[in-house]
Amino acid sequence: MENSTLSEFSSSAEMATASTGAVFELFRYDDEECQEKLWWVFLLSGLIFPLTILLILGIWRAISHIIHLRKPRGYRPVRLAPPNFRDRTRNGSFFTHSGNIVDVTVTNPEGETSAALKPGSPEPVKPPRVHWLAVVQKAASEIVSAQSLTGKIAVFITFIVSMVSLVLYFLEVTNSHIEMIQEKCADWSQRIDWQLELICSVYLLIDFFIRFIAAHNKVRFMFEIYSIVDYLTIPPAFLVVVLDHHWTGLRFLRALYVLSIPDILQFCNVLRTSTSIRLAQLLSFLTSVILVSAGFFHLFETYGDFHLDQRNPVLRSYWEFVYFTVVSMSTVGYGDIFPTTRLGKAFGSVFIIFAFTVFAAFVPEMFRLFQSRKRYSDPYKPGRGIRHVIAAGDISTESMQRFLQVFYCKQRGKVELKVVFVNRTDPDLEMEALLKRNATRAFYIQGSVLDPADLQRAAIDKALACLILADKNASNPTAEDAGSVMSVIAVKNVSPMTRCLVQLLHSRSISHVMNIPGFNALAGDSVICFSTLELGLLAQSCLAPGFATLICNLMNANCEKVDHENGVFTDYVEASRNKIFMEELGSYFDGMSFLEASRVCHLKLEVLLIGLLEADQNHPSGTVLLNPSVNIRPGRIGVFIAKTAEEVCKAWFLCKQCHSDVSPKQKITFCGCPSRIPSYLQTAARDPAERFRTFASSLEGGDSLKDQTLPKGWERTILKLIQRNPSSVSLHRMENSFSDLKNRPLESLQEEQDSDSMPLMASISPTSDESDESPHVLDVTRAFYSCTGKPYKSVIMNRSKAAKQTFNDHIVVLVLAGPNDPPVGFQDFILPLRSSKIRYDNLKEIVFLGDAQFLEKEWHKIRNLPKLTIVKGDPLDRADLRAVSIKTCAMCVILPSRSGGSSDPILDDKDAILATLNIMAMNFERVDAPPRSRSTSTQNANFSFKKLAREGFEVPTISALYQDVNVPLLEAFQSDKSVFKDVMLMEPYVCGYALPLSALDSILIANFFNPYAIELIKALLFGDMSMLTETLLAEGIGLVSGEMPATDPGRSGNSQLRLVSLWDHPLRNRIPGNSTYGLLFTEACSLGMICLGLCRRVYPGTWGSRATKRSVITNPPPEYELRFDDLVYVLSS
Repeated sequence: MENSTLSEFSSSAEMATASTGAVFELFRYDDEECQEKLWWVFLLSGLIFPLTILLILGIWRAISHIIHLRKPRGYRPVRLAPPNFRDRTRNGSFFTHSGNIVDVTVTNPEGETSAALKPGSPEPVKPPRVHWLAVVQKAASEIVSAQSLTGKIAVFITFIVSMVSLVLYFLEVTNSHIEMIQEKCADWSQRIDWQLELICSVYLLIDFFIRFIAAHNKVRFMFEIYSIVDYLTIPPAFLVVVLDHHWTGLRFLRALYVLSIPDILQFCNVLRTSTSIRLAQLLSFLTSVILVSAGFFHLFETYGDFHLDQRNPVLRSYWEFVYFTVVSMSTVGYGDIFPTTRLGKAFGSVFIIFAFTVFAAFVPEMFRLFQSRKRYSDPYKPGRGIRHVIAAGDISTESMQRFLQVFYCKQRGKVELKVVFVNRTDPDLEMEALLKRNATRAFYIQGSVLDPADLQRAAIDKALACLILADKNASNPTAEDAGSVMSVIAVKNVSPMTRCLVQLLHSRSISHVMNIPGFNALAGDSVICFSTLELGLLAQSCLAPGFATLICNLMNANCEKVDHENGVFTDYVEASRNKIFMEELGSYFDGMSFLEASRVCHLKLEVLLIGLLEADQNHPSGTVLLNPSVNIRPGRIGVFIAKTAEEVCKAWFLCKQCHSDVSPKQKITFCGCPSRIPSYLQTAARDPAERFRTFASSLEGGDSLKDQTLPKGWERTILKLIQRNPSSVSLHRMENSFSDLKNRPLESLQEEQDSDSMPLMASISPTSDESDESPHVLDVTRAFYSCTGKPYKSVIMNRSKAAKQTFNDHIVVLVLAGPNDPPVGFQDFILPLRSSKIRYDNLKEIVFLGDAQFLEKEWHKIRNLPKLTIVKGDPLDRADLRAVSIKTCAMCVILPSRSGGSSDPILDDKDAILATLNIMAMNFERVDAPPRSRSTSTQNANFSFKKLAREGFEVPTISALYQDVNVPLLEAFQSDKSVFKDVMLMEPYVCGYALPLSALDSILIANFFNPYAIELIKALLFGDMSMLTETLLAEGIGLVSGEMPATDPGRSGNSQLRLVSLWDHPLRNRIPGNSTYGLLFTEACSLGMICLGLCRRVYPGTWGSRATKRSVITNPPPEYELRFDDLVYVLSS
């Protein structure tokens, strides 16, 4: 059986070889060498042909010139217009500069006026008849220029015919085992190859005359490269028919038609980029030079010298001379083949100079083009069942590595998504290595999201979302934000249904994104502003030190596991695995109060329930309510803090019938009760798009816990308040006006708006009796404290005036910006510190120290916020620091400049580092009793960082940094610095006195998987910022105040984050010694508080700088033991 198979295979191979050999045998003849050499006849025909055409062309032009001279002047002007006419009227007249009308008419040879210029002619006459030569020339031009389909076909056929003629030449000169016969005598009718050559020559002759007719300059056309090739190759083909004498001759010149390949490929839209076109031109030119040069060497060497009557020919094939040409051009010169005839040596001498120049110029350029071509231009093709997201914007090796690390965090389970990176630049070697290590996760496309073609290559219409990353180190933050906004516009223009999540540097750019058509929070679109989040975290860290570290750890990927001798540090690493999750609450929680549900989740499921996702008329996509005073209804979505998504799923699995006596360590699974229908959406690694749709659908028809803050007529009311600039308008009276507006028809409101009496303004205008009733009021939403706007000159102080003030327990803000730096946005920093959740007596005085011109630019947005002081000075000057009583401050916030643009990005943090180290190195005189304070605060009075500082390191500080490598520099005063490379493990970050901007990068990805993560952060930072407040801030109006006693709490639906001591009210005397965190959580729930974690001293029992350092331990287990000096993060109403 095997032998038969082999025999069949061998027979088929022999048949294929035989058929191929038959094709070559078709063009192989027993050639007979001609006794008479007629090569000069063939060569002379190539010279006579162009000379004949030039002679005929010269005679034609001479006759035309003579006829033109003898032809009478056909057109003569009758009345000429002045040279300064401007315009022509309808009847053929022209206006002059002076306004006079001049008629211009011409007459033809018969004396008639031309109708085209005849005054008063009703319509123009037909154009003159076009000469037939012009018609022919135009048609020929369309053919040779390939402007039409016929022209493209003609150009392509011309190239094919030329290549057929060249192949016939190759077949003739390929054999090297027989003597090469340059001149052959045979019957023309018996030679198929000669007949095919004649057919090709006839077509090329027709093409030559078409190109000749289409040429505008006939003489120049006669000396073009393709014309010269036709002179030397077409006439010899016709002489073969007449003489039955064939000369191999110069047919290798057909190889010059290879130069037309780039043009043909451009006609076919194959080559579109300049790089590909230039590369094709270089390759075609180099190929034609090699083939033509090899043809000349083959002709001179195999034909022999003429003066020796061709008695010294060389027996070599054409391809051997091709090899010799390449070796000579590359300057290698093996010496195995070399010219022997005099003609061959002479041509070689000229060729080597030209070839070396061509090779030296073209090969490096070709190599450069190969290097510069887009290697990542292939489109992304989504696989079956694999979804993808697009990441664009600031794509560097570092940002890509961090993005992939956070995106594929283990806590999210198995993420069946692929990331398509779109970036303008070509990846470097380090990025290529990263892409290879993540070949199954990442795909790179070189392009721009601003180009719709590149978005189509990234399959934007099938992507789950497009994530726009911002460059935090941009030298021009405004231009960087503008680029991000334009990227969102481009994405929404191509695919309006694709989610867009964009990072911005400045808060003033948020309104630009919100104005984009198609950008909709209901579809999952969101904006993550670094400035707003950074300032909000710094503000909350003033009230609860370490809060910024707690929030950033909930959004970041896990830090690397390390072995540390300090137990607190190990607990911090374990607690940093906690992340934010959202899941539907099971039937077990129906009817429970929120605090009871939170206690059950912590003790039985070991997950932390901190809030609910609630429908809200202010936020149509839903908002997060923290520790609300409500009962759980069926289908509520809970906000959890847990280590894995599988742990959170237990909250949905819980059933009243099957899990009534569940224990903490018991494995909880879906019970399968008939009343509960399992859904594929209740899984740990659900699709983010399905997750958002599930949560959004659960909000439809939900009851709102807040009142609508945008009633009809609100804009007119606010404008009148602004016009009157009220300082003590009755808020109750204004609310009554809003209530009237709600109940009254829109027609009546329109009538009042159009009337001149303005009764609404009178109903809310301040009266003289109430104008000075109370200086401390809330804004119209009752969410923030407000006051009368103060002029900048009335609040600014110099060093001497500030030293006379008695600041204590206040917040010092060191502004390191210059007068020309972009604004920081102090409004986002102050609003969390002026929340109505805080009693007015407990508001801390905020003292800004920095450049007076820069602070003046910021003042107009914060002028109506209470307890603000501006001190002009140098944040690096110790005299100015002592003037603002930095030793008695509750927190010192160091804000660097946002200008960037340093030659080395690491130097962007130099001022912040110098300011921090300057404070740490200061010494203060010991004072037995604190001075009387302008901002008396009894809250957290026992904290160590509230006491008077005796050393600089005892002053509580928090510094915002741009670069991670600069974080360890803040502990430079210590002898044993940390050696960790991960910023999450560096002591300044762990202890909460450094906030690197990279810690905020992961919020974008967290918001992609949890669409309400940004709402949770906003709720923690800004409390209940209503839609009205956001509108007023976005439009530059600011907070509008109304009369309200400061002791009356606001009607906020969210809780306030606080840091309380175990020995302070209200936990004092309720937590016995050696207690556990579970007991603390239960007692806190009974007091209406939700515990988020502990703030524990890292080095207990030590003195000096280490005694003040505390670490954040998020959501420890119930059995975690407490210390007497622990502080607790709580959410209290």
